Parts: sequence; structure tokens; C-alpha cells
Amino acid sequence: MGCTARRLGEGETMLKKVIIRCDDPNVNKDEIYDYIKQKPNRKLLGLNNPHIFKRGKLGYSVWHKHFLSTGSGYPFYLAIYNLVSPKREAKRKIRADARYKKRLAKYARHPKKRNGHERRMPKRSRTVGEFLYDIGEPPVVIDTAITARSLHQATEYLHNKGYFNATIRDTIVYPPLQKRRQKKAIQGFVVTPGQPYTINKIAWHVDDEGVAYDLQTDTAKKDCLIKEGEVFDQDKFENERDRLTRSLRNNGYYKFSTDYIRFGIDSSLGTHQVNVNIYIRKHETQINDSTVVESNHQRYTIRNIYVKSLVDLSQLRDDKDDARYDTTYQREIAFLRNMEFKDGLPVEKVLKFKPEVLYSRISFQKSKLYRQIDYEATYRQLTSLRVFRQVVIDPKEVDGDKLDIYIKLIPVKKQNFITQLEVTTNSGTSLGIGGSFGFENTNVARGAEILKLGIKAGTEIQQTIGSTEPANNGLNFNTVQAGFESSLNIPREFFPFNYLVSKTKPVDQRITEDRRTVFLASFNYQRRVDYDRSLVNLSYGYTFRIRRLATADRLERDFGRIALFPVELNVVKVIPRQGLIELLQNPDPLLHYRFTDHLIRDFRITYVLNTQDSKKRRGVFFLKVDAESSGILLYPLFVIFNAPKNGYSYEIAGIPFSHYLRLFVDGRYNQPIGDHQNVVMRGAIGVGVPLANFPVLPLEKSFYGGGANGIRAWEARTLGPGSYSVPTDQKYAQFGDIQLEYNLEYRFRLTKTLNGAVFFDGGNIWILKADSLRPDADFSFKNLQFLQDLAAGPGIGIRYDLNFFIVRLDWGFKFRDPSYEYGERWWIGQHKLESNLNFGIGYPF
Repeated sequence: MGCTARRLGEGETMLKKVIIRCDDPNVNKDEIYDYIKQKPNRKLLGLNNPHIFKRGKLGYSVWHKHFLSTGSGYPFYLAIYNLVSPKREAKRKIRADARYKKRLAKYARHPKKRNGHERRMPKRSRTVGEFLYDIGEPPVVIDTAITARSLHQATEYLHNKGYFNATIRDTIVYPPLQKRRQKKAIQGFVVTPGQPYTINKIAWHVDDEGVAYDLQTDTAKKDCLIKEGEVFDQDKFENERDRLTRSLRNNGYYKFSTDYIRFGIDSSLGTHQVNVNIYIRKHETQINDSTVVESNHQRYTIRNIYVKSLVDLSQLRDDKDDARYDTTYQREIAFLRNMEFKDGLPVEKVLKFKPEVLYSRISFQKSKLYRQIDYEATYRQLTSLRVFRQVVIDPKEVDGDKLDIYIKLIPVKKQNFITQLEVTTNSGTSLGIGGSFGFENTNVARGAEILKLGIKAGTEIQQTIGSTEPANNGLNFNTVQAGFESSLNIPREFFPFNYLVSKTKPVDQRITEDRRTVFLASFNYQRRVDYDRSLVNLSYGYTFRIRRLATADRLERDFGRIALFPVELNVVKVIPRQGLIELLQNPDPLLHYRFTDHLIRDFRITYVLNTQDSKKRRGVFFLKVDAESSGILLYPLFVIFNAPKNGYSYEIAGIPFSHYLRLFVDGRYNQPIGDHQNVVMRGAIGVGVPLANFPVLPLEKSFYGGGANGIRAWEARTLGPGSYSVPTDQKYAQFGDIQLEYNLEYRFRLTKTLNGAVFFDGGNIWILKADSLRPDADFSFKNLQFLQDLAAGPGIGIRYDLNFFIVRLDWGFKFRDPSYEYGERWWIGQHKLESNLNFGIGYPF
């Protein structure tokens, strides 16, 4: 008997593994597994995998593709549970209870301190066993009653998928070492699905003539999800019920619900086929306990639209006469506000939000049919303003066939102050602490504008450029930085972005929404041992979200967000100190240019797509594409007007302006593979092309390798470029024009608050053109030379989850170092294994 089964009682058998066998490849064994109520103890590094079995019995002879086996991996949580001795734990509890009673008695005698303040109520301290029990989990003991329920529900699942004659039987197999003691067992489920039933004919039975007409004139029948000749699938029937309901609700039938749709299935044809009857019943009204009256479903039109800005949740149920409200009309929509009186006279009270801001986001139209898509579009667009704590849309029936739409808005707090303490880290080369203070106003000029102002300051341990030792030796905080930043986010478009939106289209038919104009300004001053640097940023841009248009029976789909910044100005001023002055004496002119004053006037387009959906357990895909250019229009103008050059570059106000094209693509995919287990893959590629006016990419736009969020086996800015062997005094100042990086990470939970990770990072940076001062640093497609320059670094990590943020510690190892000579780049048997410890906040990607 293994140690994992030593806590079992007499006659109990621990579930070691679950195996599902099914010879039909069309049957989803993973979904059948979801209906199995008893599953093995959670495993560390455990996966659902095909196992080695022989056809006909659960043995260990040959591979067979029709099996699904779960339970691989080490039962870490069970092992933690088994560390506790029940007898010793009972004694610990007695002692802990006794100590707690003494403290409680002392508190009862002296509930107050000498200064009169109340003492804190004593708490019972947890024993070691209670702590370990909280982390671990007891062994899963096979229960025949639970197995019977699992068989029943799994069989029902197969019936719903068209396998009406399906059967499932279970069996218990003891591994060879357990046959005598029978403490651990493998539970197998053998699925015999039989031949699936297909749909022969579909017949519609609609009692309501109006509904029947609308279904005929609409595409509802043509787009029916149930098709003749397909395999019967109960899930498709439920989806079709929802689709029909949505289609009718988008056609004015406000009160129509799924309860009015029923399916009749006739499986008595004897040919493994079924006839499907779709029944749509009339509206039913309960007169008394025994009488129900049927009538045609009513189509509703919109009579009036009211918008109320409330103060708190208690006003949501306020149904008093609207005559007591002062009303402002924006075209066909009434905006209500409370009337206030002073000395018996009404006092003018300004609406909290300008009507035109809200009007443009309301999809309902007066005298038009009620549509569910109007409801959803209005709710989504008002919520996207990010100034309302709650949005409630309440249709009310009036005059029998009309609706008054009440839109009730509860704003968030207008002004907020935010104070944060920050920990900054960049692998082993920097560590620092800082603080920030921010102010936010969510309705600056009654137009839902969001204004943010912030100041921040901090100190860091930075690696001196010419140093050969890591920065953290001695905890010498040698960098001080301070700055402020501001942003104004306006939920509408200004010139020239107003030409991108068609004002004539209805709200629900526009492919863009959540359109915002953004103004940004920031200043940052950094004082280092090597240099002082000042950075000023001014930006003007426009962001919007792209959605697929809604139809009568189809939901919208999010295609991501686009940000356009036609005006983005960055001015960088550098005052070198001793360490940088010595470095700039290097004959490399590109290194010199990266640390000189420069001006960046760029045009930037960013696209971001995130498919995260917390309601569905599926993989999450994230994509970010960032394209920008600088000096593309300025440089030709300087050439045309024959402006004077200062050496190599044209200048603006005595500062050379940057001239480049840059593209960066970052893609990530997060796939759940089990309970609290994920595999995350990331790939990133970046290319920057310096052009005529400035020979290098600016320091802020260059690529670097290594760091806590990149290839973690290397410290930041110490990897590459290419296979160039960097001099020791330039180790921490490596930048490139091209970046290629990939990451693979397996994440798993150790305890409720502690997570683990195993990762493998790889990639490098390169310069675009060959440089005699940096041999082998350039990117070359010839004979796929760049593949020889790829670094590789596996590692392990732990993450402590504090709910509001995650503290991360990653330890990476240099498995392949391109800076070594050919034949010596792999660590195995070549040189001493080097590693790097990274501290970070949040996940690396």
C-alpha cells in the first residue's frame, strides 16, 4: 500500500484513476468525463491524456486512441493531507482549545486596557494540522451510489446527443501491486453509444397568425439551427429556442419568451430517424385558478423614452408621477430631473449629464417597434461611458400595445483620490520603491469626460552602464525619478475623427462604438549616476471598438479596439555624467546617438484583441499590433525647403528629430488543461527601421532582451544582439532593431494562495545592418543564420496571490547562450550553469 492510501478506513478503496473507453470517435469523451461525479485527487503536473490499454480490458499493453485516462501526475494535495497524524492532531486541538479558553477568560476579566480602550477579542490559533488540512484534500473514496448517479447523467448526455440506445457500464480494476490489499483502484467506464438518430423531417405548428407571418417574411425558418439529415442534438434544440425567441423579440414581441416554444420528437419510425415538430403557442393569460385564456402575441411600439439620473439604488423603484419632474427634450427623448423648491418657487437645477451625450448612445426610437437589440445596444453603450455605477432599462406597458422606456442611471462618485505604493522591478538590474497620488473626475463638463491627474516619485537601484557587477549589490538606491501625468478622455470624436463616423446610421448599425478622443500629457525627470534625463510627452488620439453588426437573430461580436494617434510628440533631453561620458567615448556612433537629445514626432496605430470570457471555459487569445512612424512627413518638407543640417540630421529647436518605421506584434494564448492548470504560449516579433534623419531607433523605441517579463534567464538589456560577445563594461546597455521572442509557461496551483510555474523562454535581438564594431550582431536570413543566435532559458517560478495583485518570483537558467562560440552554446557539458532570479508584480504575460 502506497503512502497516499494510508489514511483510508476499513473497507474503503481510493480512486486512483478514471478511464473512459468508447469506440465511436464522434463521441466527446471529455464531455462524458464532466458528468463523472467522482474524480481522482487533484494532481501536481497532472494532465488528461491518452493511456496505454489493450482492447477488451483495462490493461497496460498497447496504445489505443479510443481511451481517455485522467489521473496522471503526483497527488501533491493528498500527500499534504496525509502528513497530518490524526492522533497527534487530536492532541494539538485539545491544547489549542485549552490555550484559547485561558485567553478568553483573561479577556473576560480585563476587557479594557488601562487607557480605557477595548481590548481585541482573542482568536483561536490554528494548529499545524488544521493548516495542512486547509491546503490538502482527503482521498477520494469510491462510492457506488455516486457512481450510479454518474452513469445515469452520462447516459442522459448521450441520449441528448442522439444516441438513444446508448449504454454505459462501469468496472473496477486494481493495479498489479494493489490486487491483494485493494486500497487503490482504477474506475473504468465502457461506453457503447450505438447508432445515432438523425432528423428525418421538420414540421412547424404556429397557432398565432401574426407570429407565423413574421416567421415566414423573416429569415427565421431559413436560419433554423435544426437541419434535416443531421444527427439529433438536444443542445441545438435549446439554441434554436433561444434564437427564435430573440428573433421575435427583435420584431416587437416584447413579452415573448422561450416558454411558448415546444418541440415534439417522434422516434418511432424504426429507421434510427426522428421527426421533429416545432410548436409555437399563443399567449396565455391566467383568469383564475382554473381558467387560462389564449390570445395572439402582442407587438409593441415605443411611445415615450425617459432618462432619469438617480442618486442611489433606493430610487430605482421610484414610480411616482412623472409630472413632478422637470423635463428637457433632446429630439424625441425626455430627460427628467427632480424639481426643487425654495420659498415656494421652483429652482432651476442643471442636469448632471448633457442630453446630447446620452442621446447619441440610446438606440430606441419613438414610434418604432420594440427590439431586443436596441435594449442591448443602449445598455452596452451607456455602460461603456464608465461613469455609471448601474444602468437600468425598464420598459413599461401602456395603452395595451405600447411601451414607455425608462432608462435609469446611477452615476459613480464624481471625484476620486487614489494613493498607491509601488514596487518596481526589472530583473536583477533594478529594484525600487515609489509612490503615486492621483485625482480623477468622471464628469468634468457634464459630458462624461474623464480627467485624470497624477504625480509620482520613487527611487531605484539601477545598474551603472559601465559597471560589471549586478545592481543589487549593497542595495545602493542610486536613481531618483519624479514626474506627473494627465489625461482627458472625451466620449466623442473631434476633427478629423468626426469624419470617420456616419451620423445618419442608427446607433445599432454602426460598426464602431465606445468612441473616445484622448489627450495625454506627461513629464518625467530621472536622475541616475550615469546621466540625467527629462522626457516630455504630448499626445492626441482617438480610440474605438469594432463590433460585428447585430441582426434579428444574431448577437454582436467584438473584433477588438483600435487606437489612432496622429499627433504624438516626445522630447528627450539627456545630460551625461561620468559613466555615460566614458561609454560614449566608444567609437560606435550608433551607441552615441541612442544617448543624445532627440525629438520623436510619430504617428501610431494600435490594435488590441482580447477574447477573454469568464463565463466560458475555453482558451483565451490576446493579440496586440503596434505600428508607428516618425518623421515621415517632416523629413521631405525639410528636404524641399533645403533646410540646413547640423551634421547628420535636420533639427527642430536645436534638437534632431527621429526618423523611423516600427512594427511590433505580440500574441498570447491561454489554454486551461485541468483544475487550476493553464498552458500559456506567447510569441512576439518586432522590427524597427531607422531612416535618413536619425541613424538609430530612439532608446525608448529600441528592443532589448532579458528581464522579468521577457527571457528571464538573462537580466534586462544583457542579451544579444545576435551572437555578439558584449564587452563587460557595456553589458547593461544592449539594444536592437529586431526582436524575436517566444515563451511557453505551465501554471498550476499549489495552495489556495500559492501558485507554481514551469517555463521555457527563448529568442534574441539583432541590429538591422552589419556593423564591424559589433560582429555577428546583425540579423541574417542566409542559411537561417538567425536561428543559430536564439537563446533558450527554462526555469521555475512561484506566485503568491493577494487577490488585488500577484507577487512573482521566477528563477531562469541559461540553457543556450548565443554569446559563446559555436559548439559551446548549449549548457550541457560545455560550461557552468548560469541563472537569474527575477522578482515581479503580476504575471509576466
